[in-house]
Amino acid sequence: MQEYFHSWLEQAAARRGIFACAIRPPNDRSFAVKNCHAELSDLRVKEAIQSLSEMLQALRQNRVGARYLRWTFENGLVHCAIRDDGAIAALLVGKETDLTAEADRLLSEFLRATS
Repeated sequence: MQEYFHSWLEQAAARRGIFACAIRPPNDRSFAVKNCHAELSDLRVKEAIQSLSEMLQALRQNRVGARYLRWTFENGLVHCAIRDDGAIAALLVGKETDLTAEADRLLSEFLRATS
């Protein structure tokens, strides 16, 4: 599964307009992060993804059934998906490029992957 996660990160990072992408494997608190934007520090991306992960887990613990989430901010969007096994994928996307369909495709692929 680690190979799949690495491949997914590389595929997502190769898409123009994606600022960063991340995966948290199931039963693991660490993230694999691929930063694709020079103005974002790796630390900043990791902190943002960690905060999103905590929020996703809180929704899950409170039985708010959310497999896909999308947030819109002033300068971009965050697309997230959480699998039944607890694995999380996130895409940070620039607002000037509409990558909704591509983000949905990548996250759907992530959700369908088996361990």
